[in-house]
Amino acid sequence: MMAAWIHLSVGVLLAVVSIPLWMEKVPRNGWYGLRIQKSMESDENWYRINRFGGQGMFVVGALIAMIGLANWLRPPQSEAMTVLLLTVPLFLVLPWLVVVVWYAGRL
Repeated sequence: MMAAWIHLSVGVLLAVVSIPLWMEKVPRNGWYGLRIQKSMESDENWYRINRFGGQGMFVVGALIAMIGLANWLRPPQSEAMTVLLLTVPLFLVLPWLVVVVWYAGRL
């Protein structure tokens, strides 16, 4: 049950934090946003990369939250399944980060 709440909380947090990035409301700064070398080069890159990354982060957050909701409605039947479900966010976040870096490299 704890895994379900973790997934749900992390997923909602990611989705909420992504919205200002997606909507281009966060100016270039040193603590909030996708701060990779390419995004820090110019305001144009900052907004393009953070818009793209924010959209992906919203999707990843929504998927993680849905996993949490599904786990809450139907808890895993084994400890192995619980451990597997705890690793799922990692398998969603890492590809998203790779795609964002790839996108930034194309700018």
